[in-house]
Amino acid sequence: MRYLILGTTEARDDHGDPLPLGGPRIRALLAALAVRAARSAPVSVDVLIDEVWADDPPHDAPAALQALVGRLRRTIGRDAVVSSPGGYRLATATPQDDVDLLRFERLTNEGVRALDADDPETAAATLRKALALWRGPALADLPDRDAPAARPEALRLTALHRRIDADLALDRPTDVIPELRQLVADHPLDETFHAQLIRALRAAGHSADALAAYEDVRRILADRLGTDPGAELKELHRRLLTTNAEPALGDPDAARGGAPTAQAVAPRGDGLGGSGGRGVRADSGTRWALDGRGDSAPRGMTDGRDDGPARGAFDGPAGNGETGAGARSQGDDGREAGSGTAVPPLPHSNLRARLNSFVGRQNEIGDILRDLDGARLVTLTGPGGSGKTRLSEEAAATVTAGYPDGVWVAELAPLDHPSAVPGAVLSAVGRRATMLLASGLESRTTGPDGGDPTSRLVEYCADRRLLLLLDNCEHVIDTAARLTETLLAHCPGVTVLATSREPLGVPGETIRPVEPLAPAPAHQLFAERAATVRPGFDLAADPETAAAVAEICRRLDGLPLAIELAAARLRLLTPRQIADRLDDRFRLLTSGSRTALPRQQTLRAVVEWSWDLLDERERTVLRRASVFAGGWTLSAAEAVCADAPPGENVLTVDTDEDRAFDDGVFGDGAFGDGVFEDGVDTRGALTDATASTPEPGDTVAYDETCSATRSHPRPHARIAPAEVLELLGALVDKSLLIVDHPSHGAAAESSGPPGGEPRYRMLETIHEYVGKRATEDRAARADHKAAVARHTAHFRDFIRAAEPRLRSAEQLPWLHLVETDLDNIRAALHRSLTIADEDTVFALIRALAWFWWLRNYRDEGAAWVGRALALQARPHGTDAEADRIPGGTHPLDQFPHIPDRIPDGEDGVDEEATRYWQRMDLRLMLFVLLAEQGTGPDLSDPRIRDVAIRMRAAYAGHPGPRSASFPGLLWPFTAFVIEGFVGGMLPLMDQTVAVCRTHGDDWALGITLMYRTHLAIDMPGGIETVDDDLAELRELTARVGDRWLLAQVEGARGEIATHHGRFAEAKAAYEKALRLAQELGAHTEVPFLYTRLADLALHERDMEATLTLVARSEEAAERCGTQDVRAFNQIVRSEAELLRGDLGRARTYCDAAWDRAGRGTPPPQFWVVAGGLDGRITGLEGDLVGGLRKLRNTLREGFEASCMELLLAHQAESAAELLTRCGQERLAVRLLGAADGWRGRLPRSPLVAGDVGATVARASEALGQDAVDKLRAENTTLPPEQAICLLDEVLTSLDARDAADATGVADAFEATAAQAGAQAEAVERAATDDQAKPNTQANPDIQAETADRGAAPPPAR
Repeated sequence: MRYLILGTTEARDDHGDPLPLGGPRIRALLAALAVRAARSAPVSVDVLIDEVWADDPPHDAPAALQALVGRLRRTIGRDAVVSSPGGYRLATATPQDDVDLLRFERLTNEGVRALDADDPETAAATLRKALALWRGPALADLPDRDAPAARPEALRLTALHRRIDADLALDRPTDVIPELRQLVADHPLDETFHAQLIRALRAAGHSADALAAYEDVRRILADRLGTDPGAELKELHRRLLTTNAEPALGDPDAARGGAPTAQAVAPRGDGLGGSGGRGVRADSGTRWALDGRGDSAPRGMTDGRDDGPARGAFDGPAGNGETGAGARSQGDDGREAGSGTAVPPLPHSNLRARLNSFVGRQNEIGDILRDLDGARLVTLTGPGGSGKTRLSEEAAATVTAGYPDGVWVAELAPLDHPSAVPGAVLSAVGRRATMLLASGLESRTTGPDGGDPTSRLVEYCADRRLLLLLDNCEHVIDTAARLTETLLAHCPGVTVLATSREPLGVPGETIRPVEPLAPAPAHQLFAERAATVRPGFDLAADPETAAAVAEICRRLDGLPLAIELAAARLRLLTPRQIADRLDDRFRLLTSGSRTALPRQQTLRAVVEWSWDLLDERERTVLRRASVFAGGWTLSAAEAVCADAPPGENVLTVDTDEDRAFDDGVFGDGAFGDGVFEDGVDTRGALTDATASTPEPGDTVAYDETCSATRSHPRPHARIAPAEVLELLGALVDKSLLIVDHPSHGAAAESSGPPGGEPRYRMLETIHEYVGKRATEDRAARADHKAAVARHTAHFRDFIRAAEPRLRSAEQLPWLHLVETDLDNIRAALHRSLTIADEDTVFALIRALAWFWWLRNYRDEGAAWVGRALALQARPHGTDAEADRIPGGTHPLDQFPHIPDRIPDGEDGVDEEATRYWQRMDLRLMLFVLLAEQGTGPDLSDPRIRDVAIRMRAAYAGHPGPRSASFPGLLWPFTAFVIEGFVGGMLPLMDQTVAVCRTHGDDWALGITLMYRTHLAIDMPGGIETVDDDLAELRELTARVGDRWLLAQVEGARGEIATHHGRFAEAKAAYEKALRLAQELGAHTEVPFLYTRLADLALHERDMEATLTLVARSEEAAERCGTQDVRAFNQIVRSEAELLRGDLGRARTYCDAAWDRAGRGTPPPQFWVVAGGLDGRITGLEGDLVGGLRKLRNTLREGFEASCMELLLAHQAESAAELLTRCGQERLAVRLLGAADGWRGRLPRSPLVAGDVGATVARASEALGQDAVDKLRAENTTLPPEQAICLLDEVLTSLDARDAADATGVADAFEATAAQAGAQAEAVERAATDDQAKPNTQANPDIQAETADRGAAPPPAR
């Protein structure tokens, strides 16, 4: 397979034939994968989403990407795209040959090397071959191609420059002159092309034209940029005006006047020497530009494969600034041999050569360079081990050419006294001969002559232009800040790049936080470091290895030092073993470099260095903040991290939580590893493992010794709420906390609370360390226990305050707030269950109930409720049993545990009565939540039926406030278990509505009215009774503002309007419901609403709109994983094909609907609709008897399931159509009359009316119009059960006719028909005497219908 991305994206098979890729999205996906095909690490999902959709991703972008990958695999082969944790990778055996961009880069590299090796003929041929691969703009199918295409486009110019250099070296000036004239016209500011044109003209003997060409470029640069030509062009011009210029002009390097200088020649963009010019930036080395990785490394960086640093701005391929045969030797004095032109020495620098590769961070380097362009002080901040030092050195190495007086690194980490900082910086710039000593301040605070180092430094730097890199300033922050401010004030040519765990705080400082590595570069870093300790290590060797590495990098927060320490453990462990041991990461990750400072050799030492720099108040706040899970706001920090007034928080006084701490429930007793599921680490202190004296290089012993000296009791530092902000800011500045600011435009609506509030969080590594510090001694544990109690109380109060707002017009911002703090709420709930604090448990669950329902956390809610019910079955105080559910492992196992007696006391006053009703609410909530998930109670279990009867009796017999609030108001749905769908649901709902009018609020009344309306619509005769409820509902929901309730009411209004034939009103209602569902994030509702709109369009015979809306429904269903709606979509498509007259496609879609439905849980109405469609298609296919039999069965099933009359009428109308084709026009007309009666005042849609009209026309041809009208009118009172009997009789007749001998078919049919007629008349007379409907019990298996009508609507037909 070959992939072409230098132009429109193509994939070609091994014969060179293009494969049909399809639309722009799939081409963009292939381009994004192909450009990174040479990487061993997968392309992350986030990167692919950005590449494919740019600024307009779909709502569920990962799911949409997965679907797009599936489409791509179907085109180019399943194995061509490899899935890995966190991303995808294009599988290519030789990416440098299989991807044209990578092949171009390889050929360009080969051509450049050939030119450097003085082989211009090979170079020209190779570079021409490379350039011929371009078919158009690179990565043309990426929506936002500018950034990713910049490097290939720049490299294309480089290849073109060098190819022309090769042609000139081959003495072909006349061949390139026409091309160069076009190039300077296309690139008027590219001085390289202008210089090449001038050389070519002079070499061809056109000196006058060469001078004119120089004048052209001089004028262009002056007019457009206000500048003069560069040094190379000036030198060419000078030589053109001299008599001895002839030999020099044929040589690209000679034209430059010898080796270039910082003031003379701008370096080439490819770092390879050759023609210079402004047109290309000098920011990448040869190998990085051409290695096919898709990333360019700045000049001065190593790429992990070179033996030394990449060539600098003045290094040619031979190491002396010259190219090929033009290279000349230099003497020791820096002058060119045989030349009178002095060459200044290379810029000074003490940057160290790198010993390993630099991974990722290309965007960060670009950001730093831009910062340095606009500011004289840039500080890189970040936690220990985040890679600040390496990043600063790599950035500094890229800008050496811009600082003629050098780039100097002052390493401040070894200093043990702030006063040594000026002397260390003075030594770094080479102005001091003495060494920094570990003791004896004289040699570090004064110069060799006893002068002040600061003064000497200012004197030296005053008139110089240099970059000073101050590395690791945090422990000498004040002195470093003062020195920096002095240098910036007195030395205008000095720029400072600093690294520190907190900002310097100097005016004009630009702060650049160094974030952890993203997943893809983190995985690559692990793989590259792993290969050094275990040669042959392959990240993609198997899914288990890739998954383990992804987990390691994620749990280590993407910190480069931690990842490198983990990779070093591969000497002894597998990646999975390392991942499994990260719960004790500080003992695991201790194998750092022996040459590093002790505080950089282990993960514990890195974090402990930051801890030791905190004062006691900062440590107190940090320890208390460790109780948060995920993140927190300022208000939460003020509530939790500040000391509460004595006696204010009852949770801290004499509670079971005291025993929990003493007994180790919040230590290793809660879980095996001492960490809660919600991530709140409350383990006890760990015992130090070593007691021996540390030996040199023993970093583990060093860590433990240091820990022992620091673990002394501390005086309690009381913190006031007003002080928390300042202390949080200090911890953020010191990189121990991270502050996440909201995205622009993400603020909450004006009606809600502030939604744009910053949030604070800890990296997992910091969190684990601080969690251990928080429980290291008795005083710390006591303080931590109080913080835990404040945390629980704060989030209990928070969710209580949020609960009524989640049911109001303030719903959207509050949903965001609750979801943002959901981890903290889970932690509070888990903690309360652990210590059996039932009051807090019930308060949290009751407040969370509607949130779980609304945001589809129903499975999680059921699990929490099951654990809460388990509290009743265990002795008080057995805290460690909180996670074990007595009687079974499933939450439903707690359902039958219901007392036999209802307490006599008053709910809310008497403790026993209150507990009884609290637990009853939990059982009802559990029942409904599990039923919604399709994992509800077994309706055939007598115990379940018995409990349902008890619940119904309890709520029905004790109406009050509890029955008028959620979840108590759902008690009528117990009738599904007791009696089935037709077992008196509406009377129970009527009772609930009455209770809500007395005891409930508008929202509760609206919910019960909404459920009653939906139940009525689906029941026989109900559609005529809902108008009053619907009018009241619309008024209530407008006042309440709950978008879910509004959407449900609009859905009901659309359904009612559809049945009444008011299609415009129905469309407006469904569109409004769709908009509300999208605002609310009710993604599972969206595809169903699209399907309803498609069904409306079908009934209006708008085929284009029908198919468009079905496609939107399919896309939405694929994004959210909804399956049932896709069966309905096949029904709509089948109906559409019937309307088109394509019976074959109609059958295909009908069969697909049955197949889809068999894999889901559609409601009973679906089977009636699908069965009717199947019967109709069967008849139209020619099997009239088979089609009638299916329609008869469907009519019976719909009748037994108490489906609404419209659905039954449609089955009768379809049967009538087939009967006219069987010669049974009389019975067909009778069924049409029955359907008229069942419909009542509800009209037929244009689609159905057309079908019925055709049936009536065929019957009229046989019976006459008057007879048809009379017979139809006489049968409007025919009940469904009698219609079913008539169909039974006619099917018997038709079967007998088919079985008769061919010679006696007519006589047998007449006799049987006469008999059938007599029987039908007898049945009709019996029906006249008794029109009562049989008491038919619905099949419980068919009655598993969800209470939420919005979950699975059938098409209107």
